[in-house]
Amino acid sequence: MKRITITLFLISLSSFLILLPSCVNFVAPEKKAAQSKDGRPMVNLNIGLSGAGDSSRALTDVLAKIGAERFEVAFFYNGPNGDGVGAQVYRTTWASSDRGSLWVEEADYGDGVNGAILFAGTERRVLLAIGSISAVRDHLGENQSGAVITRFSRAVTFELVPLTNDIYGHGNNDIPNPAESTFKLLPPFTVTTFGTETLYGNVYPVFELPRNETIQATYAIDFGGITTGIVTAGPPAFIPGFVGQIPYGIGLEGSFANIPRGDPPYGDPLPMHTLDVPNPWELTLRTKNIPGLLSVRIEIPVFAWSNARGYENVVPGRWIIQGGIDNAVLDRGVTQNATGGAFLIRIAEN
Repeated sequence: MKRITITLFLISLSSFLILLPSCVNFVAPEKKAAQSKDGRPMVNLNIGLSGAGDSSRALTDVLAKIGAERFEVAFFYNGPNGDGVGAQVYRTTWASSDRGSLWVEEADYGDGVNGAILFAGTERRVLLAIGSISAVRDHLGENQSGAVITRFSRAVTFELVPLTNDIYGHGNNDIPNPAESTFKLLPPFTVTTFGTETLYGNVYPVFELPRNETIQATYAIDFGGITTGIVTAGPPAFIPGFVGQIPYGIGLEGSFANIPRGDPPYGDPLPMHTLDVPNPWELTLRTKNIPGLLSVRIEIPVFAWSNARGYENVVPGRWIIQGGIDNAVLDRGVTQNATGGAFLIRIAEN
């Protein structure tokens, strides 16, 4: 999986954090030092992005390498004693043409007690990639330990990992393989061979299901090893729709199980580590006595770290994990350059 690094330059206290374009020098404006609500010193971060590449759809390794239009970063500080007392989320969101700005407290944001995550995606907040701190440099240009931010810190690098899935199990070749699919039907309904359907001049794999059955399934996303800080923001949706005309209605419904919700739902309280999204997600499908070909899309809402408002009342963005940027269009597979994220299910005639 290809990874992308975004370097965020910061100067503590009278400081800022900014992603510099290549061959451009930027002089930081002076900013007055600030303190937390509890009187602890803080670091001011101004965030800018540029030169992030191009993408035409979510969830393929090549195309999700971040022509992103919107970004959100969240730093979670778990209190001075690391026990949740005095915990605070620091967050900001910005468009690719802008710079973000936020204050955070000095802390180790990679110690499993505190943390930080960056979301990148479309203007409508379809999540394309996530990032974690991979390096911190001090005022001398030397690397500091881990993800520790101190008053001497000057630059933070987030390594971005594109979200990927492979609904048809192509892997690195053009042959669909249900065993490798990120959407799996569980025994006794395991799919060993795809059916096919030709639509609009293209041949699509089809998951074939019997009528009048309850079927267990799973749906997975590759987060590149990052899961902490991706928090369920609401009930995931399994949305079937017509392909062509089906006179008697839709013969399929689906629901997700074992989704961590928090109290109050969704996303809170702090700390959030116990509420990170499951992967894979578990689903229950129910087929009816209505045969036909259906297009299915899956949409999973998430927050960056929690639903808690950030410092100075910044509202968290509600992002969506889905199969493609245009989730109403059929997925052509990871080997194709296309924007769709939906897939086909056929309810058997008999």
